[in-house]
Amino acid sequence: MTPDATKPGTCPNCGGTQRHRSVSDHGMFWAVMQRAFDNWPESHPFKPDTKEHLYGYILIEVGYRDCTEVETNDKAVATAVAKAIFGVTKREIHCMRVYGTPAGVRVCGPKSGAYEHAGKKKFEAMRSAVYEYIEITLSVKVEELKTVRIA
Repeated sequence: MTPDATKPGTCPNCGGTQRHRSVSDHGMFWAVMQRAFDNWPESHPFKPDTKEHLYGYILIEVGYRDCTEVETNDKAVATAVAKAIFGVTKREIHCMRVYGTPAGVRVCGPKSGAYEHAGKKKFEAMRSAVYEYIEITLSVKVEELKTVRIA
């Protein structure tokens, strides 16, 4: 979906239909994600490619995810297949995690935070969890990140 800031009730960042959420809050959230990406610790085991990739990873880590269990004796093959599917999927999920389980693997992707899928209450709960994760990882309050000027 192409963003169209001129269309009433549309998010200027993602083009989704607004559902009682503040466009300025949504914009600030993505500004915080950019600052988190720009300041992501080099020592962290997860190496995001983009702010959206980081967003997907954090959503999975804080529990805003959908998972599928794959029972198999060959976890390496199941992992390779899951990663191949992720590489060609048309759904923009930003990140995927594959975890080993006693019976095979668990494949997880982030739940959508888009306007069509998350109203104000859901977005606020998700945002709080993401901000808490960022604060713990970066050892800085999100309020401080909001004031950082990016050159």
